[in-house]
Amino acid sequence: MGLLEVTRRLLTDAVRHSPGSSARGCVSAGAALLDLWEGANHGPAAIGETTETLLGVPARTYRQWARENAAAFTAE
Repeated sequence: MGLLEVTRRLLTDAVRHSPGSSARGCVSAGAALLDLWEGANHGPAAIGETTETLLGVPARTYRQWARENAAAFTAE
């Protein structure tokens, strides 16, 4: 069971055990956010050409950047 499903179940349980419409309203808002998150969480984001367009050089991966800048984060 993933994080989304666990959170959804917790929200559902909160409604069952909390009287009043304000609890249901909060849970409804939370459920809507979870739905949005789930819809956007189907893999990595598409990579655009923004870096290359702005800087004139191809984008680097985080791994490449970390290797190139490792010395800046080590004790001397």
